[in-house]
Amino acid sequence: MRELAMATCVVDAVLQAAAGRLVRSVVLSVGRLREIDPANFQFSFQLLTRGTPAAQATLHLCEVPMSIRCRDCNRITACSTPSFECTCGRRNVEVASGQEFSIDEIDFEDGSSLRPNAIALELLSEQEANRRPPRLMEAESVGVER
Repeated sequence: MRELAMATCVVDAVLQAAAGRLVRSVVLSVGRLREIDPANFQFSFQLLTRGTPAAQATLHLCEVPMSIRCRDCNRITACSTPSFECTCGRRNVEVASGQEFSIDEIDFEDGSSLRPNAIALELLSEQEANRRPPRLMEAESVGVER
């Protein structure tokens, strides 16, 4: 169940960012290509946050749709299933969006927040999520001195 491994990365990052503060909510962007089952992810998040400052936190999952970019015509096209052909008919494409996995916002009970782009999780593969702790980028605090 990869949702558990991915939720572990999120919970570790949230608890690290919280530094003991009570967490009210977490907003997470997840690309369509991650194929996350929202119910399993929610369950894993709740299981992993028991007895932590994030135990009462609400998790909001925001799905990022998939799109491809044609390397020949540079057109970006939204698609609901993996497509390897541009609308121009060429197959020289790359994924433009749909692989995202980031924490966009953490709200704390004290009224402070970490805002969009504050925390980006780096997950290269399901196995890597099980082997390495999440890598955090520098957090941009809103309303909190660091």
